[in-house]
Amino acid sequence: MTRFPQRPALIFLGLFILLSLVTLLRHEMWRDELQAWLLAREQTSFGDLFQAARYEKHPMAWFIVLFLLSRWTSSPLAMQLLHVGLATLSAWLVLRFAPFSGLQKVLLIFSYYLFYEYNIISRNYALGVLALFLFCHSYVSPKKRPLAWAVCLFVLANSNVYGLILATAAGAVVAIDVLGDEALRKGWTSFLALIIIGLGGILSLLSLRPVPDSSYDQVSRVHTAFHPDLANKVLRILPESYLEMPRPTFHFWNTHLLEKIPTPFVASAVLAVLCVLLATVVVSKKRSAAIFFFLGTVGILSWLYIGSIGFVRHRGHLFMTLIAALWMALGSYHRLKSSPPQAIGRGSGGKISFSILTLILVVQAAGGIFAAGMDIVYPFSQARAIARFIRQKGYADLPIVGEMDYLMTPVSGYLNRKIYFVRGERMGSYVKWDMRRFQDVSPRMILERAGQFARNKRKDCLILLNFHLDPTLERPDYLVKLAATDRAIVRGEVYRLYLLKFTGP
Repeated sequence: MTRFPQRPALIFLGLFILLSLVTLLRHEMWRDELQAWLLAREQTSFGDLFQAARYEKHPMAWFIVLFLLSRWTSSPLAMQLLHVGLATLSAWLVLRFAPFSGLQKVLLIFSYYLFYEYNIISRNYALGVLALFLFCHSYVSPKKRPLAWAVCLFVLANSNVYGLILATAAGAVVAIDVLGDEALRKGWTSFLALIIIGLGGILSLLSLRPVPDSSYDQVSRVHTAFHPDLANKVLRILPESYLEMPRPTFHFWNTHLLEKIPTPFVASAVLAVLCVLLATVVVSKKRSAAIFFFLGTVGILSWLYIGSIGFVRHRGHLFMTLIAALWMALGSYHRLKSSPPQAIGRGSGGKISFSILTLILVVQAAGGIFAAGMDIVYPFSQARAIARFIRQKGYADLPIVGEMDYLMTPVSGYLNRKIYFVRGERMGSYVKWDMRRFQDVSPRMILERAGQFARNKRKDCLILLNFHLDPTLERPDYLVKLAATDRAIVRGEVYRLYLLKFTGP
């Protein structure tokens, strides 16, 4: 299979960048995007950063990147542009070096995960995908570079927990290669590479270890016993992750077109096994690719069952595992310049596999374009809109009391100021996920805290909620409802803004 010519690759890359920027400028960041940015921005040292990030249950790589970026600017737009830059590098690697046909490459870069979930929504997953693709490109190179593999896997392991699983699978492949290849065994760089990979895994695990007062650890449940319903849900995730197509509804995010169709456990199990067998047959031409695919797929499915069933963005790593395994398996054929069907397998079986992969990518690209279109037309979150209203009406200097705390994070980010979180009783911009925030909060408590701020500051106070207060409380001289936003794609991120009047000491 010949490389995608440079000129068409640049054209499609330019289209990728253009559509990404158009969607990005319309995209309203939601709480998880701005949580990481605000946490990193507000720390004054790496020590503070490590301490604050312990409650996040994410490795450190993305926080470090954002910490360094926030030394130059306080605007979260910088994070979004950086994130699109990372996704663009991944798209360039696919267009120029992935061992797929030209059509498949174009469909892949506009797939739901690569174009929307890991591009428009600024999270740590784009960093992990880039590290994974860099590893694949380096791994299939004629010249073996264990240190390059190790650096990629180090970053991958410290991007997120799914990156850790995939880095572990790829690390096992590297270890087998080193032990089975005499030339690699004789080189000291090979064993240094294994040490770097192991160190990356250890650092990631240290970042993920429980914190004594973490609310994540207190409310999370580890599932070790067999639960048929949970097992059925997890098994369904595998084929759904390959054919990600959101439901054509306003609240499309974190949905799947087939999720409402009931599937018996046996049917889910058979379908999942067929997906694994079909993919294994395709990648089995290269043992390392088959090992990576099996360990990565089983590892992610196991985590989804034992730890958290997660959301679409998490399940997308099953699709990334398939793409990476195909890249590793077909990379040698890429250098031989074979045709697409021959690269996947000779004869009718290869053509069928090639057609199935193309069909999968067509569905994925349709999902990606649909999601981006919805994000352009409709508000993803109403946080930016309510922040704009507060500024335009001249309320930006008033104290703000907010509840629920995690719904206040995106508003804080767009206002570039702290909010008093009634839940946890503290000023903040990002949420500290400790047990202190698990206190009961009533409308009466919210009004009391707002009244305290009004008296202490001797000025009116804003109350920001995602629900309506009792209308009987509203009086022109006491409590005035200022605004109520429309719906948002993220269901919870709609806001009600009240003004509590300062009536004197």
